[in-house]
Amino acid sequence: MMEIVAGNRISLKDILFGDVWLCSGQSNMEYPMNRLTDRYADVIVRCENSKIWQFKVSQVYDFDAPKDDYSSGNWVAVTPKTILDYSVVAYFFARDLNDVHPQNKEEVGRRLSLAAERLAYHDKKVVASGPIYEPMSEKGNKVELTFTNCGSGLATKDGKN
Repeated sequence: MMEIVAGNRISLKDILFGDVWLCSGQSNMEYPMNRLTDRYADVIVRCENSKIWQFKVSQVYDFDAPKDDYSSGNWVAVTPKTILDYSVVAYFFARDLNDVHPQNKEEVGRRLSLAAERLAYHDKKVVASGPIYEPMSEKGNKVELTFTNCGSGLATKDGKN
């Protein structure tokens, strides 16, 4: 909870800080989970996640001028009840994106700093991502694979070449 005190007192609950992704489109993006309850029954039961929220904007059309704000809409956390009104595509996007956030934030910071060194300072010696596959070439009955951005080279898990 966050409280703001000045001439009055405002209390805010359920505050999240982080990324907001805009999921916009037509029929596929709008398709609600309530139309696929049989197919995703197990997902619906296990969906509760305090980090996934949806802001659904009502469909109001005005072709005369842009709007500065929406006439209605609110943030809704995903639960087995609320997921039924979620976009199926947007939910799975948020769920899968949420799963890639590692708990070890130090590693995230290290990777971002490497990316900054490589991209902003053009330091070609810095390995800022994993190997990048280049087009293969055929040489007789063999196929040669080429990768860039390999640092000191590639190795198998068991250390053998």
